[in-house]
Amino acid sequence: MTAASSTRDLERFSIRRKFTRLKLQICEVGRRLWHRAYVDGNGGNIAVRVGEGLALCTPTLVSKGFMKPEDLCLVDLEGKQLVGAKKRTSENSDALANHEIPASRGGHRPLSSAARDCICGGRCGTAPRA
Repeated sequence: MTAASSTRDLERFSIRRKFTRLKLQICEVGRRLWHRAYVDGNGGNIAVRVGEGLALCTPTLVSKGFMKPEDLCLVDLEGKQLVGAKKRTSENSDALANHEIPASRGGHRPLSSAARDCICGGRCGTAPRA
């Protein structure tokens, strides 16, 4: 699956079982960050590469502590939203610009980098952006 795939194919891709598990993990990371006060209000974002030129990201104006899997957005690496009912975060463009990094999370607190181990156990080369 790539960013050049049809909208229909991208929508099908976004509901696959493996993809759904990843969405649940991202929501759990958001919940943990919020409960530990590593992000405030609707601040911060989480993005994970899911295909060639594709990333799954958190939406704007949604608290990381209360996200649901259906809130997440599929975007290309330039930040253009491809799938998702809620608008993608505006903060992903910088994080996704480095095409070598498979995951990113950002927050507006000094401890936001604590999320690194939640999804990939620190082995995926995530980039803190706090």
